[in-house]
Amino acid sequence: MKKKSLAALCLIAVLLLGILWRLQAERTNRKPLERSGFLFDTVIAVSLYDKQDETVLDEAFQLLEHYEEVFSPTKTDSELYRMNHRGSGVTTWKASPAMLDMVKLGLRYSELS
Repeated sequence: MKKKSLAALCLIAVLLLGILWRLQAERTNRKPLERSGFLFDTVIAVSLYDKQDETVLDEAFQLLEHYEEVFSPTKTDSELYRMNHRGSGVTTWKASPAMLDMVKLGLRYSELS
């Protein structure tokens, strides 16, 4: 009786390993979802290997576009460009939360280095 139970257990283990191996092979053979765009004066490419969900790419590019609206040094309608090109007599500036967070992070890293 023990031999039959052990044989059945070994068979189940082999079947499970075979199924897992097959699933992994299918996953690694799957082509990634890819998208590219021109942002921050360069080509940006995003490849998604884990999931086959276009909404992840949509959200990634929405975030990149938002960051470009705030932080682009060359787009005339970005917050950073407007701040850098304000008049010489302008001494105050109302910054967005994203810009404030980035300045704080930059100051923190400058202190650390």
